Amino acid sequence: MKPTIYSVAEEAGVSISTVSKVINQTGHISERTRQKVIEVMAQLNYHPSVVASALTGKPTKTIGLLVPDISNPFFADLARSIEDRSHERGFHVVMCNTDNDAEKEKKYLSLLIRQRIDGLIVASAFRNANLLKNMLKQDIPISVIASEIPHISVNTVTVDDYKGSYLAADYLLSLHHKKIAIITENAKSNHARLDAFRDAMQAAKEFKIDVPQDLSVIGFDNTVLSTTITPMLTTVAQPTKEMAVNVVDLLIREMKYPAIHKEHLLLEPKLIIRKSTAPLRRDATASTNN
Repeated sequence: MKPTIYSVAEEAGVSISTVSKVINQTGHISERTRQKVIEVMAQLNYHPSVVASALTGKPTKTIGLLVPDISNPFFADLARSIEDRSHERGFHVVMCNTDNDAEKEKKYLSLLIRQRIDGLIVASAFRNANLLKNMLKQDIPISVIASEIPHISVNTVTVDDYKGSYLAADYLLSLHHKKIAIITENAKSNHARLDAFRDAMQAAKEFKIDVPQDLSVIGFDNTVLSTTITPMLTTVAQPTKEMAVNVVDLLIREMKYPAIHKEHLLLEPKLIIRKSTAPLRRDATASTNN
């Protein structure tokens, strides 16, 4: 039989209100009584109902997180950092993968609302802004990270993509490269990015192009893949942990002070130099000039 607050109170020899105070960390209770109740809850494997708490008007200490694809190493790092910071602030996270699909977005938002989340973090280019507007009307604060959603007033935390691209281009120019190409894609997973890099290496080898002596390659995001491929990838790093800390703190601040003005933070990227870039060889320069 599933344990209840009544069975915890009976086993611990205390009132139901005392158990409630321990769960919600309210009121004045002796440390001895508090430890006794906690021990009984553990013995009975009792877990308070978050939804039941929400129905009484109490915060659930729950943050919803929407990401497009957790298998993408950038969003995996971001989600972990968001979870870590939320835990530090006394919250837990419910994460949903949207795959940038409008139907999934609608389905998961409905689920999160039913679970009475205290706030929502959106880490994707959300397709239906009206759904988010409806959440705001229900006084559920929203913060957006690594993206921007037009026409809604929310906190945002992004990285200066222009500066990141500028850093990459400027570094290649400093290595005397003159023919520079940019390859972009709407990748849904880390596999696409990894395959793209490997394909570029296979093509370079086929045409007897040496990386980095003949061809320098720079990536973006500085994910774990950057150090697990050969040669290790020079990349523009996004400050993932700093982004996560800011977005969580802004969301929690809005929970406490709903009328406070919204922040739009633009963080600085950083160029991480590794083995996939090198100065252009003189013979390559000569052939270019010819």
